[in-house]
Amino acid sequence: ENKTSPNSLFINVCKVFNGSVSKQIIGFFKSKISVSAGVNDSGFRAATLELMKDETFKQKILSLLNDADFGIQGISNKKITAGDLPEGTSNEIISRVTSEKLEFLLSKRPVFDENGKEIGARELLMDSQESDGTMKFFNYSGVILDTLEDGGTLIIDEFDARLHPLLTRKLVKMFNSPVSNVKNAQLVFVTHDTNLLDNSLLRRDQIYFTEKNKRSETVVYSLADFKGIRNDASYEKDYIKGKYGAIPFLGNFEKLFE
Repeated sequence: ENKTSPNSLFINVCKVFNGSVSKQIIGFFKSKISVSAGVNDSGFRAATLELMKDETFKQKILSLLNDADFGIQGISNKKITAGDLPEGTSNEIISRVTSEKLEFLLSKRPVFDENGKEIGARELLMDSQESDGTMKFFNYSGVILDTLEDGGTLIIDEFDARLHPLLTRKLVKMFNSPVSNVKNAQLVFVTHDTNLLDNSLLRRDQIYFTEKNKRSETVVYSLADFKGIRNDASYEKDYIKGKYGAIPFLGNFEKLFE
């Protein structure tokens, strides 16, 4: 304890001194908890690509993408070589491509003729030719499947960003299902999608609200804290009406243009 400074974490200090218990604790958080903070999901992209090195797991990812109606037939990584660069590329760029072994991610989609008959396939650059929603779901796909198979915990901020409401709803159902979640994996997410406030999807003790008080402090409380809520109540409608709090008090925007 006397080796821990005021701005250091005790567990980390113990780990530095080779503490066996602290190693186990930190190892648990690293192996069992995956966190996506905000709209940046590049960390999940790296994890999904690593999982795709297993061919069986790669097919599961593709199956999930197809079940989510993205229409992707394949995903591949391609290393950029000097031969891929256009004629006239500077020696500096050629040297960088050769030394850094750069890669880009490709998605494979079917091509149809004017009669709707499939006549082949084409590859698209994931980062520039696919939608943000497609990229996000791919980035999350491997981590979602791995969490369900391993029984870990997945924490996602801005869960509904760039994804269709029916898709986010389906993902929540996967974690609530005893068929797809046999190891009791946990999904903890932050969302503004009131479509998910549904008594057929979530129990009251699974729903938490956050509200700022007069001192701008964030207060967290559960829907289960409210008494007298009927089993057939519409959580979404009651929330929009302000019954549970945690809604913004909006001013008159139009007065800005008067």
